[in-house]
Amino acid sequence: MNLVFSADDKYTKYLSVAILSILENNTSKSNINFYVLTADISKNSQEMLRALTNKYDGVTMQFIFIDDTMFSGFPLNIKHIIKETYFRYLIADVLPEVEKALYLDVDILVLGDLYELWATDIENFFIAGSHKEYFTKEFPGYKEKIGLAEDDIYINAGVILMNLERIRRFNKVQELFDNTKKLKDIIRIQDQDIINITFNKGIKDISNIYNYTESDRRGVSRQNDEVIIVHFNTGNKPWNLDFQYSDTNRYFADKYRLFQDRA
Repeated sequence: MNLVFSADDKYTKYLSVAILSILENNTSKSNINFYVLTADISKNSQEMLRALTNKYDGVTMQFIFIDDTMFSGFPLNIKHIIKETYFRYLIADVLPEVEKALYLDVDILVLGDLYELWATDIENFFIAGSHKEYFTKEFPGYKEKIGLAEDDIYINAGVILMNLERIRRFNKVQELFDNTKKLKDIIRIQDQDIINITFNKGIKDISNIYNYTESDRRGVSRQNDEVIIVHFNTGNKPWNLDFQYSDTNRYFADKYRLFQDRA
């Protein structure tokens, strides 16, 4: 499995929690190649992450440094999201020999084996992700404003299974950049909007057990033990002192802190 994160140095401690949760739940004993896209992770942080992964067999860790000036002027209009979120645009280019990758946001916790998700057939798709039906209801008319139809799949981009070979073949990396420049004054949700626009009609819907976001938790659409990837996708992060507990968050926040104590 090829797993990709984007992170800066101050997010390293949260990245270590995500990685530990993946490794501890790798019951299929799959080989895992971790790739971290970054502009500034320090040598100390790199050594800490390598020390963590070195405890497990069949695991590699590689850091790929990105020139963040190529994203100058790209919108950052969501307070808790950093510029590194745009680095995922480049995955197909910076991993030229890799045919398939699973991109994961840092603010996740993995509670089950990822192999079944990894094995999802996306041969005829660019990407796969979890469609968020609430989006049309909460933002009426917005999808149409950014060029999508009301019934088009709109995924949360914190978990994306990517067909890198197909993305390269159709020159989608350049299209991601072109669409961002063209629509930067219109889009509300930054690169997530652009990813949905660029890969529209080529997105496969996967279960929300692989990207159980705040909206999913409010809807309580799954039993807790069904969830494989919980995503703390709002500014309400379990590592913050002002974290707001609720019935839908408490179970997963407690799980997060158990891993945080060990990472």
